[in-house]
Amino acid sequence: TGVYALCATMTVWAIIATLMANKGWFSSDAVLKSFPGFWIPALPLTIVGLGMCFEDVRSGLVRIVQWTHPAYFVGLQCVRILAIESLVKWYQGLFPPILAKFVAIPDTIFGFSAWVMLMLELSEDVTVSRQ
Repeated sequence: TGVYALCATMTVWAIIATLMANKGWFSSDAVLKSFPGFWIPALPLTIVGLGMCFEDVRSGLVRIVQWTHPAYFVGLQCVRILAIESLVKWYQGLFPPILAKFVAIPDTIFGFSAWVMLMLELSEDVTVSRQ
């Protein structure tokens, strides 16, 4: 039940953040001056951190990780390919060069390498083993 409560809390936060974004709340000058990129991610991390204080949550998350096929964790990293959009924006002059060089390029490369590993894992040429 602890994992369900954690998931429900995270879902509520996602809905609230989406509604706030749709209303333009995050684009106001007052909010932008408070560096939302630092504190907006802090709430979900705090929720997860507090959830980890409860044995039900910890044991539930451990069971989820143990039952999940390793290829799914590799596949999750394929999302990093989407950082290529930052490279397009950088090329257009709409993204800071320092972030493109140190974040977007490595993220894109890592995403493509994860995709290659996932294809190998799914074709059974490479096996991801559990430790």
